[in-house]
Amino acid sequence: MAFSNPYQILGVPPGASQQEIKDAYRSLAKQYHPDLNDDPGASAKMQAVNDAYAELTGGGKPQGSQQQGWGPGSPFGGFTVFFNGMPFGGGSAIGSHIEIAYQITLKQALAGLETDIQYDRLDTCDGCGGSGSASGAGDVRTCPACRGSGRMGLFVPIPCQSCGGRGQQIGHPCPLCSGRGMQRKTAKARLVIPRGMRELRVLRLQEVGNSLVGGRRGDVFVKIMYREHPFFRTSGADLLCIVPVTVWVATFGGKTRVPTLDGEAELAVPPGTQNGQALLMKGLGLPLDSGSVPRGDLRVQVIVEVPRLRTPGLTGWPDEDQLDYPLVGEYEKKVGEIAGMP
Repeated sequence: MAFSNPYQILGVPPGASQQEIKDAYRSLAKQYHPDLNDDPGASAKMQAVNDAYAELTGGGKPQGSQQQGWGPGSPFGGFTVFFNGMPFGGGSAIGSHIEIAYQITLKQALAGLETDIQYDRLDTCDGCGGSGSASGAGDVRTCPACRGSGRMGLFVPIPCQSCGGRGQQIGHPCPLCSGRGMQRKTAKARLVIPRGMRELRVLRLQEVGNSLVGGRRGDVFVKIMYREHPFFRTSGADLLCIVPVTVWVATFGGKTRVPTLDGEAELAVPPGTQNGQALLMKGLGLPLDSGSVPRGDLRVQVIVEVPRLRTPGLTGWPDEDQLDYPLVGEYEKKVGEIAGMP
């Protein structure tokens, strides 16, 4: 298989020194030598590298570069190389990706959300239309190093150093974008968050990231964060909260109001409930997984409040209406407000 440009195969510019050619050969041989790469196509790729090396050095194939391994005459000087091969991959160049953190409430995590998000990205320059030139297309010429491809290296493409990956050289760069052909702009994209989305999970929005001249857009990666809630904490799909109750309710049992993501609910407190004891309200947590119907639980830690006497100096066992529970009273005033939070 013949290749017309040995410089592109080795990823070096025209006029590269013999040492640069030798170093490039070493790097590619580590990737494609059949002794180190089990890919069925590695042998053919290695052959192309060998042919390019031979053409640029004016000699035959480097000694020891055959499938048997490297000998003392190879560019590796006779030492053994151990290499964890990377899979060969190609494809068109793409713009850089963008990472965004997006906060949602627990109720939005429960129900799911569809919304528009705004962010900054690199886009085509308004001043030059992407050409990078201040004086128009006539000021742009094909880069002689990469011959307009913007990349060097046939099997492991890297941006051309002569043109910065554009494939073109510009005489008079655009002052708005400094010849890059792109400028930063505000963009909008549709974000769909499924029901039960877990915190720290990432959603990928394809091809709405930064532009690249001659390539496709990168992607936007959105990391989901939970907005801090004043009452609930999360533990996987379970919700945790703390609820104060009176000594009377803890001793003899009763019911107390509890805010949930679905509104108010009643919690049955069994007789003899101890301070710090956890009571379970099943199915009132978050969905067990994205898009799922089954939900986790709401775990309520009960705090038994020691009352204050409303009548100082009272002797004997007081009636319930003679006791003051400021913590429980303040909590009961806020139950409805907490349950109504977005």
